[in-house]
Amino acid sequence: MQTVHSLDNCKERSCLSKRRYWSQVDALVMASRCVERRGLRALGTYRCRNCGGWHLTRRA
Repeated sequence: MQTVHSLDNCKERSCLSKRRYWSQVDALVMASRCVERRGLRALGTYRCRNCGGWHLTRRA
């Protein structure tokens, strides 16, 4: 059974493996570029509780 502390560590590690954008606008611009250049489905953005930055998500 995982403790709350170990779950927090997992969340922090998962954040470290993602690209961080300093503003929602930056993240939205990159999401648009990814869709155009890589032919990906629509990407969304979300504010990260761990780092305070913005990340991309496939959940649009």
